[in-house]
Amino acid sequence: MPRLLEAGPLEGTVDARVEVHLQVGRQSWLHALWTLRSFYHAARCSYRLCLHDDGSLDDEAAGALAYQCPHARLLLRQAADAEAAVALANYPALLALRSTGSHTRFLADVTWANAGKSVLLLSPGVLFLDAPAALMARAEDTRYPSAVALDYRSRYVLDADDAERELGVRPLPLMHSAVAIVRPSALEAHRTDTFAGHPNLRSGRPAEIMRTLLALMLSSDGAELLPGEYAVRRDRETALGAAACYDFPPGRLYYREGLTALLAGNFRASLSF
Repeated sequence: MPRLLEAGPLEGTVDARVEVHLQVGRQSWLHALWTLRSFYHAARCSYRLCLHDDGSLDDEAAGALAYQCPHARLLLRQAADAEAAVALANYPALLALRSTGSHTRFLADVTWANAGKSVLLLSPGVLFLDAPAALMARAEDTRYPSAVALDYRSRYVLDADDAERELGVRPLPLMHSAVAIVRPSALEAHRTDTFAGHPNLRSGRPAEIMRTLLALMLSSDGAELLPGEYAVRRDRETALGAAACYDFPPGRLYYREGLTALLAGNFRASLSF
């Protein structure tokens, strides 16, 4: 059994000002748990938590997550499908796009599964190495717009000029979905349904389709890039800067640098082995 699972439960995730959403699956749930443990330790917060099953989560992993995150909402695939069919019944393009893969299913479900407060999207593979002060300030202060991590290049399935001409929205360039703060107004389903119906979102890499939809959603509502310490950098030596690192699927940066730095601090003592 991984040592992380010997830690006591992550209690008290009940602060409704911000709700953390993260997708988990058979290959990613343990990495997701590292993400959550590092975030709540570094942030010293108790934000609400919602975990989305990508459809591959088995009973053992679901049980481990339920124990480790006792106050989280765990949206298992079958139940989420049933709820989404009702919640998105009037949004056929979004419902159809939801069925094309786990990436778009996650984002589509955030539109109806959020509690109406600010949403913090996280990805497995993110490790928080220092207090995310700038991130939390933006998450908790609704005077800030939605904000998202900076990528080293734009990876969308829709050209910015085409988007502006055909949808009336010019997507903010260089957005990466590893970390994003999303205001409720950006999750409005009617507008998202219009974006989901664009033909370019019917083909391409699933992660890039999801990133394009997120870029359209946030840009239509007004959005900005997070500060440089959350930038995904091409050299991957400082991915997500000083505050965190991002590497997924996990590789050298994640294991040899991210986890090493995390365990070198006082994080280990917080796990209560």
